[in-house]
Amino acid sequence: MRPLGSFGRPWTSACREAGQPGKTVHDLRRSAARRMLNKGVAQHFVMALCGGQTAAMFRRYAITDTALLVEALARANH
Repeated sequence: MRPLGSFGRPWTSACREAGQPGKTVHDLRRSAARRMLNKGVAQHFVMALCGGQTAAMFRRYAITDTALLVEALARANH
């Protein structure tokens, strides 16, 4: 099996063409983890799918979306 090699230039070009300059592959990992959690996937499954991080590392990916906070507050007040 051959190493994949560097994909820095193609990635940068694709992000620029998509109107998302400066995005990283790591951004995709974090977004995927957040979306799975929001859809109700259990944390241990998300951790396994995203690379088996420690719980502390995982919490760094679980960035809270302001819209979700507003929605949670609205539900709590009803």
